[in-house]
Amino acid sequence: MILGSNSNYLLGSWVQSALNWSNDTQEHTLVRRNSLYQISLWGPNGEILDYAVKQWNGVMERYVAPRWSAFSEALLKAAKSDVAVDMAKFKATVFEAVEKPFAEDLDTFYPSSPIGEYIVCS
Repeated sequence: MILGSNSNYLLGSWVQSALNWSNDTQEHTLVRRNSLYQISLWGPNGEILDYAVKQWNGVMERYVAPRWSAFSEALLKAAKSDVAVDMAKFKATVFEAVEKPFAEDLDTFYPSSPIGEYIVCS
C-alpha cells in the first residue's frame, strides 16, 4: 500500500508506458506480456530470473511476496521434518504457481496513478 501511494513505485505506470508503443490488439498483448517478463522471468522459462525486478507495488504484492511466502513455508516444513528443501522441486513449483502466472497475466489491472497518501520525513 505504501508503494502504491507514490507515483515512482507503480507497476501500472511501467505497463502503461509499454502499451503506449503498441498499435493493435495482438501487439498490445505481446507488449504487455513482455513488460511483465522483463521485470520478472525475462523469458518464458525464466532465462534470467529477477534481472530487472523492481520494488513496485504490483510486483511486490503479486510476485515477490508470494515467492517469499512459498519459500518460508517450504523452509519451515523442511525444518519440522528434519530434511533439506528440495530446491529443484521448489523452483519448479514456484515457477508454475507464481512466476509464470505473474508474467503472463493479461487481466490484472495495475493502477498508474497513486492511491492514498504517503508521508515524507525529513
